[in-house]
Amino acid sequence: MPIPARIQFTTRLMPKMVVIMPVVVTLTLAAGWQLSTLLGTNLTVHRTNGWVGRQHDRGGVDVRIALGLLERRTSPS
Repeated sequence: MPIPARIQFTTRLMPKMVVIMPVVVTLTLAAGWQLSTLLGTNLTVHRTNGWVGRQHDRGGVDVRIALGLLERRTSPS
């Protein structure tokens, strides 16, 4: 793709992504928690508990970043 077409594509896509991505991240985090509960990997006695906990923490950070970007974009300047 030529550079001007890339810029136009990104300019059209980004406002939609700023709205969609916080929702996707939140749903993914909730689904991951439900799956880990079903598999039992979020129990403290499970050998992968630390790894699962770190991944959920990372997802929470992603949600905060995405919502912060959304708030900054929608707040009046």
